[in-house]
Amino acid sequence: MLWRGWCFISGTPTGALAALALLAEPGAAALAIGAVAGGIAFAGAASWIARRRDDDPARGPHLATAASSGWVALPGCGMALLGLAPGAAGLLAVVTVLVAVALARGARRQGPVDARRRLLGGLVEPVAGAIALVATSAALASLGAATPVQSEARAAAVYDLDAQVVTRELPFCAQRVASWRVLLDRGAHPRWSADGVALWFDAPDDAGARQVYRLHPSADEAEPVCWTCGQPGNNARPAPGPLGGLVVFDSDREATWLHPSNT
Repeated sequence: MLWRGWCFISGTPTGALAALALLAEPGAAALAIGAVAGGIAFAGAASWIARRRDDDPARGPHLATAASSGWVALPGCGMALLGLAPGAAGLLAVVTVLVAVALARGARRQGPVDARRRLLGGLVEPVAGAIALVATSAALASLGAATPVQSEARAAAVYDLDAQVVTRELPFCAQRVASWRVLLDRGAHPRWSADGVALWFDAPDDAGARQVYRLHPSADEAEPVCWTCGQPGNNARPAPGPLGGLVVFDSDREATWLHPSNT
């Protein structure tokens, strides 16, 4: 049973890579389910081969050593998350071929397997497979592979990170602000309405979720009015329309574990 357990563990990276290839934006739960499914597939395939080829008492250890090639999918997951060529589906195809060849060799091997040979086989095959993945990606990139598509979620994260970088002090200017006052000591993403009367922004509510607020400084409102409190999810980055009567804002109320970036 130990060799079946190792086959299951070795199949988890391949299952996670399959989730990245088959799902548009898999979350952590989807990756975990894919990893378990990959482990079950590896253990089932090895058990089926062992029953078909029961001519050698060491068939299980041979197959366990061959199943170690599934660890080549671990760097493949990293390459897929970085958007490197040939993409998650292409990387999964390469890993599938490597694992199939390794299992075919494990099904044909005969004789006992000592510990050093088993350890060496379990290390050499994943390393050689990882080199094959990197070489395939580099070859496709040199042939003019398409640039990875940047998602809106990644672009928004880059812009938010850039906004937090402290810039250099502005050069000396002759003009000075005549007067200023603090309207509110909390909130983010402020936007004035088209007529310059209302100030829109987002801030956390009592539960910690981001909500859209409006403040009328000219009317000396003591407290801002929350426009999205009680609605699901986080609601942020309000953008008032040019004619008034309309405010567009970001919301993650439709996001799910399968599509976490559905905003």
